[in-house]
Formats: sequence, C-alpha cells, structure tokens
Amino acid sequence: MNTKTNFRMLITVMALLLTSAFQMVNAQQTRTFKKHIYIGSDVNAYVTFDATFAGFAGRMSVNNTQLYIMSANSNIMSEIENQNISKEYYSEIGTSAYKVPRFTLYMEGYTSIGDYYSKKYSDKPFKLQVSDALGDFTTPEFSGLDENKYSGDNSWENTGDISDYPVSFKVTEIYFKDYDIRVK
Repeated sequence: MNTKTNFRMLITVMALLLTSAFQMVNAQQTRTFKKHIYIGSDVNAYVTFDATFAGFAGRMSVNNTQLYIMSANSNIMSEIENQNISKEYYSEIGTSAYKVPRFTLYMEGYTSIGDYYSKKYSDKPFKLQVSDALGDFTTPEFSGLDENKYSGDNSWENTGDISDYPVSFKVTEIYFKDYDIRVK
C-alpha cells in the first residue's frame, strides 16, 4: 500500500471512531406519553408530551406538551366557548376534546429505569412546570445504580420511563393563560 492509501484509511478509521464516540456521548431516546388527568371535579383532561431520556440516569426533558379538556367546571367551559374552541376528535388521545392553545401545567411523578426484572424507581418525585411553548427538565435521583447493570438495552435511554409507582403521575395545577384561571 502506498502512503496516500494509508492516510485515507487512517482518516476513515478516525472518522468512524469519532462518530461512534459522539453517538455514545449523546445517546438519547424520545417517547410520547399520554396521561389522563383529573383535578378535583374541576377538570377532566388528557395531557400528551414528549419525554427525552439522555445520559446514564441523567436527564429527562419534557417538550411538545398538549392539553385536551374533555370536561371542566362552568367557568372554564364558558371561557373555552368564548375563545371559539370547538370540541373535536383527536386521534392522539382517542376521543373528542377541546384542545387548549395556551396553558401552563405543573406535573409530578416518579421515573424508573430498567427492564421488568431489574426496574428501579427514582428516590423522590420529579416536579416540572411545562407550557404550550416551553418544556422543562429534571435529573432524577436513583440510589445505588450499577452502571454495568443499567447499560445497553437496559440503559436509561432505552428503558427510562414515567412510572405510576410508588405514586401515580399527576398534574397538580393548570394555569389557563387566555382566561387567567388557575385550577389546583
């Protein structure tokens, strides 16, 4: 082989190594969640959002949040009607609802890592504030995680989840921006 061929091969190998190292450092998975929520007797709704799990049990980011009201108290319903929002069928939630354009949600819940046989739950619940325009992120705490056990197919990126254990996911407050109404 000549020097030119060796040099090209070296550059190719270096590029492949750098590419695979970059992918390992920036490994992440995004999944879409649909949660049915109630806030007392005031709101019956669905919330959908994308959660991205990145790094070794490192970070969960929530974005692209949508709020669908199926029923609500008379104050909220009259405001929705005043905004000319009509009830429509949304395939992403599988039912008819009013899609609220501007809101802020306060969410709480636990996360988990691992497959069915090695599932581990976060030490304490996350708390996020998300809106129609902005996402939020959290860094859940897991005590005693063995990085070897929670890697590859069993990694945070592949198995990270929003759990309904030990306490179910919930929305603790909704702020309807256009109506200046807060429901807790």
